[in-house]
Amino acid sequence: MEQLNQTPNIQNSEKRIHHGQNIKRIRLLFDLSQKELACQLGGTWTAKRVSRLECSEKVQLGCRRQLAKVFEVDIDLFNEFDQAAARMAIAHIMRTRKKMKQAGLMDEQILLEEINDLLDSAAFSIHRESQNMQLLLRLLQGARQKTEAWKDRNSSDSEWEVNEPRMINWRVA
Repeated sequence: MEQLNQTPNIQNSEKRIHHGQNIKRIRLLFDLSQKELACQLGGTWTAKRVSRLECSEKVQLGCRRQLAKVFEVDIDLFNEFDQAAARMAIAHIMRTRKKMKQAGLMDEQILLEEINDLLDSAAFSIHRESQNMQLLLRLLQGARQKTEAWKDRNSSDSEWEVNEPRMINWRVA
């Protein structure tokens, strides 16, 4: 009898995934009713079908993908639902949507186009600055070569004579 009590209960130690409960939690975090979710899912979805879905322990992958698309969340959220992490992720999504609406950007595609335009502009500016820096570097190298040539001429022990009319010639060492 003692041995039976010492064996671990394998069923209780495994964490069971209940997709339906996780879907319901996410729906409630988005403050959606079952009817509103059914409308967003479109097609043959009804509030009753959403209710049955939320009662199901296992939900088909295709259905989870469709829900992930509507909620704009990662599909893995339905497998392991962490209340705190989900709240933070959903709050971030909602803040982003709110900012986009305030800025007049209703579509994510428009936002992506704006970002691409900014990146193109930045790339052009960086390219122009790079060309300017290369030109400056060439000018500095030319000046350095002239300076070194001048130093070489002055440091050699060659004689310089200055010949000017009506002047005395002298030797500079």
